[in-house]
Amino acid sequence: MGWLTEKPISWELKKGWIILLCVVFPVLTFIGIWYMGTRAKMSKMMRGLISVGIFFAFDFLYMCFIAYVWKRSGNSYLHLSDAIGMILVGSFMVYSMVLVTANTKEFLERVHLSEFMDLEWKEYDYLALIRSMKVRKVQTLADFIVELESWDKLIVDQQVSDQIVSLIILLGKVDKIKKGQTELFMERHVFSLTSLLRQFHEVELSKLNYTAIIEIKEKLRSTLDIAIAAIKQEILDDLKQQNKFVEVEADVYIQSLYNEGLL
Repeated sequence: MGWLTEKPISWELKKGWIILLCVVFPVLTFIGIWYMGTRAKMSKMMRGLISVGIFFAFDFLYMCFIAYVWKRSGNSYLHLSDAIGMILVGSFMVYSMVLVTANTKEFLERVHLSEFMDLEWKEYDYLALIRSMKVRKVQTLADFIVELESWDKLIVDQQVSDQIVSLIILLGKVDKIKKGQTELFMERHVFSLTSLLRQFHEVELSKLNYTAIIEIKEKLRSTLDIAIAAIKQEILDDLKQQNKFVEVEADVYIQSLYNEGLL
């Protein structure tokens, strides 16, 4: 996981080359803003580009005006005009850099999303889309265990972490009992459990301790407890079913021995 996205840091540096270029050569921020807006379909960057253009045009007209005044009246206003000109140019550069750096995270997120979807000129919930994408990629219980382990690293709450460990242990038993026939189990539990953990992580990230937030956390913990209990019951039911099947097979075998006069 990188600094700003779910991709590695090396990927972020590679995709953010234009931003690094703008930092090294601030004069290129105009191009950087245009690139970020068109590459990631960011409406705010295109609106910012218009603002930067207006800012630049105003600076240019001011310089032309000062050059005209200086030519007509000599250099009596030179120091004042230089100071104002430097302030305007500096403001232009600062505004451009702030626009680029403030939207770097969203730019990289949208570039990541573009790898598996066609972007539109609208806002996206990056984390929700990435998590749902991961859920779709979960094909086996082993995949789901890896997903749970990643959540265990992200979530700070010790109680939820313990619940995740319990889930991982239970999933190992489910895989052995069901012997690979886990499609229905996956359909029943994967999306719901992942959604619960994602919600808890988002609440944790808010770092709020209002009564309502505390109640939400407790509700999510209780729901996870219910899910764990349901999976335990499903395991017990499967074991009972297997035992019954073994008993029936044994009864049939013994009866066949009686029928053949062997007992």
